[in-house]
Amino acid sequence: MMKRYCLVSFCNIYLLPYARKYIDTILASGAECDLIYWDRDAVNGENDIFDGCNKIFYQRKITPESSPKEKLLGYIEARSIFIKKLKEQNYDGVIFLQTHGAIACQSILKKRYEDKYIVDIRDYTLEKLPLYKDLEKAVFAKSFATVISSPAYRSFLPEHSYVIAHNYSPFPVDVVQSVRASAVEKQKTPIQISFVGTVRFIEMDKRILKAFANDERFKINYFGVGSEILEEFCKTEGIFNTEFFGSFSPDMTASFYKKTDLINNLYGNNSPFLDYALSNKLYHSGEFYIPVLVCPDTYMEEISLKYKMGFVFDVNRKDEKERLYEWYQSLDKEEFIEGCNSFISDVKKENSEFEKVIQGFLYNE
Repeated sequence: MMKRYCLVSFCNIYLLPYARKYIDTILASGAECDLIYWDRDAVNGENDIFDGCNKIFYQRKITPESSPKEKLLGYIEARSIFIKKLKEQNYDGVIFLQTHGAIACQSILKKRYEDKYIVDIRDYTLEKLPLYKDLEKAVFAKSFATVISSPAYRSFLPEHSYVIAHNYSPFPVDVVQSVRASAVEKQKTPIQISFVGTVRFIEMDKRILKAFANDERFKINYFGVGSEILEEFCKTEGIFNTEFFGSFSPDMTASFYKKTDLINNLYGNNSPFLDYALSNKLYHSGEFYIPVLVCPDTYMEEISLKYKMGFVFDVNRKDEKERLYEWYQSLDKEEFIEGCNSFISDVKKENSEFEKVIQGFLYNE
């Protein structure tokens, strides 16, 4: 009989790039793959396109303007439907793409799926609540494996043996070589500092733009959805050493890095949502050989200093751009590239162990 697995998510699955690894591996094994999820776009699952999978979704429209009451009601209804589906089907294994999803379904997990589910953790949630943390501990203890995307997550999670799965998706070799080759063609000034991706931390970005405003040694670029807000801000403030580009397709990502000297990975700090995570820009830095700017008092500071891949930029310091300019001019390229290679090598080793865990899950090893 053909094996059957399912992924459970309390949001649209297209928003979770890491889900693709599980889906591809399940389908490659010859097993069936069900997607049980909350379609928050309320478009009958049309935005979640995954060939070869069976889609089972709960539908309720949720937007940033939705009230807490609407969100809670959706959560309760989705939980009821998901538990019902897990009871009706006798899955060979279940993969929860968020911590709270596993906690919500813990009653059926205890009865039917002990040692037959994976919990994948990519964010800080409600760990400040002792009760929630106790629930996590109980759910993790009965899992086949509990996966985290950053080693620093151990700081706020219950003590447990976690599996590391980095948010690292390698670019094609020819694309990487092309971006690396473009470095030799770049001019020394202005130094191009680029943020590539969705712009969400607007107030932090405004502070960065003000810090570098009209300094001819630097050009500050924002490429991605949300950059339009910053472009209007710069027009109002009279800041001209900038470049902006709105929404773009993923295949354009490398083209922006080709004209980048420093990667802007400055999100902020002193928040559990920011202090422990490893962003995809850190992996881009290591892969493309482009130094990265990170905030102090974060795990990304620890990693960038360990591998000598970047500069810790404190937006609160008045002399910070002077320090950055001097650091960049004296950067030891050989030492930097060696650090990048070492970082990516370590990431690949940990992801290789993660892949072995998935294989063991699918083949009962």
